[in-house]
Amino acid sequence: MCLGPLEAFPEGTLVGLTAAGQRLLVVRLGETICALVDRCPHEASRLSRGRREDGTVICPTHGAILDLKTGRMIEPPLGEPEFRRDGQTVPVRVVDGMVWACLEGPGRQRA
Repeated sequence: MCLGPLEAFPEGTLVGLTAAGQRLLVVRLGETICALVDRCPHEASRLSRGRREDGTVICPTHGAILDLKTGRMIEPPLGEPEFRRDGQTVPVRVVDGMVWACLEGPGRQRA
C-alpha cells in the first residue's frame, strides 16, 4: 500500500498515519525509511506521540525505548525492568519517490 511521497516524511520526524485501517509510525533516517505499528507493546500508547532520539523512539507514556529499524525494545518501561516485548515492524520501500508498505502477508514480521 502506498503511504505517500518520500517528501511527506521529513528527516527524523515521527509521522503517525493510518493505512488500510492500521495505525503506523513512519520515520525517515537518512536513506532509510522505517515503519512500526504505532503502538507501544507495553500499554498500546501511540509511539508517534513519543520522542525520537538517534535511531530510537521513546514511548510517551512510560518511557520504553524501541529501535526504529528493528522494533527491538532497548529499554523497558519505567518501573517494569522485566518487561521485554518488541514492537512490530512493517516492511517499507521507496519506489519512484513513493513510500510503500507491506501491511499483510508473509513479508510482515515481528521484530
